[in-house]
Amino acid sequence: MAISKHVLSIILCLILFLFAGCNKHVFIFSSKTDKPSPLIKKVAIAQFTNRSIFSDMKYTTYLYQAMAYSFDDFSHSIRLMKESSSNIPTIIKNIPRILSEYVVDNSALVEIGKQSGLNAIITGSIHDILIIYEKKGIYGFRKEKPSLMISGVIEIYDCETASKLVYHLIDEKLRIDPNTIKSETISLSTLPDDLVFLALSQLSKKIAKLTNNALAKEPWKTFIINKNDSRYIIGAGQASGLNQGDILDVIACDQVIRGLYDQQFYIPGKSIAQLQLLEVNDVSSVAIIKYGNPIEKYCSIRYGNQKTLDNSIP
Repeated sequence: MAISKHVLSIILCLILFLFAGCNKHVFIFSSKTDKPSPLIKKVAIAQFTNRSIFSDMKYTTYLYQAMAYSFDDFSHSIRLMKESSSNIPTIIKNIPRILSEYVVDNSALVEIGKQSGLNAIITGSIHDILIIYEKKGIYGFRKEKPSLMISGVIEIYDCETASKLVYHLIDEKLRIDPNTIKSETISLSTLPDDLVFLALSQLSKKIAKLTNNALAKEPWKTFIINKNDSRYIIGAGQASGLNQGDILDVIACDQVIRGLYDQQFYIPGKSIAQLQLLEVNDVSSVAIIKYGNPIEKYCSIRYGNQKTLDNSIP
C-alpha cells in the first residue's frame, strides 16, 4: 500500500526531532559551506624603548600616531588596535623583560596579546636621531649634504608561537634642505620638529609594510579571552570578519621549546576541538564547543573547516 506524502513528511519530522533531542544545542542557522572572505588580523603596538639622547617622548608618541594612519592606508587585511572611538593606537606598556631592559620576555609579552585576541605585537627601540653628512652629486663634483637619520630596531612577535617574525634594523634617512634651517649651524637643536616628524612618518610606512609582509605568510588566529560556564569568549568579532555560525578550530600545542634565558616557544599541532559562534559582537564573540572535550591547554583558535560539520553540537 502506497504511503501518502503527508505521512512521509510526518515520519521525517519525527526522525529529525529524535536526533535533535540527543544534542545539547540545536542551531537555527546552518554551518557555512562557502570559503570566507579574508579575515582581518589584529595587531597592537608595545611601547618602544627610547635609547636616544632625547628624554622627551614626543617623537615616539608621534611615531605611534603615524603608524595608525599608515596601517589604515597600507593594509586592509590588518587592523591596528586603537583606543575606542579614536585614531589613537592602543599601547601595551611595561613590557615584561628578562635579566635586563634589553631582553624582551617573549612568552610573557604574547600572553598579554592573547588577552586581546592579537595575531601579533609590534615593538622595537629608537637608538639615535642624528644629523649625518654624505657626499652627493656627480663624481668629481660631489659635496657633503646633510641628512636626518633615525636608527633603531623593529621587532614583530607572533602571539601563537611567541617567535619573532621580524627583526629589522632601522636606518631611515631624510635629506635636509639647508634653506629650511634658520640657523647657520645645522644641528638637532635647530632642526624643525616637522622634519623629524616627516622622517618618522616615512618610518611608520615601512613598519606597516614589514608587518603586512610578515603576517601575509601566517594563518589568521585569535584566542579565548574568557569563559562563562560552557561558553567561551574569543577575542575577535565582526571587525575581524567573523559571523554567527562560523566554525573555529582549537589548535593544540604539540611542543614547548625553551630558548636562551629560559624563553618559551610554542609549536602548534592539530585541531583538538571545534567551536561554533553563537553571538558575534564588534571585537569579541561568544562560542560553545561543537566537537571535542572542554578546552584547557591550547595554542590558538583558527578558522575551521566549515564543510565537514553538521548543524548541531553533539
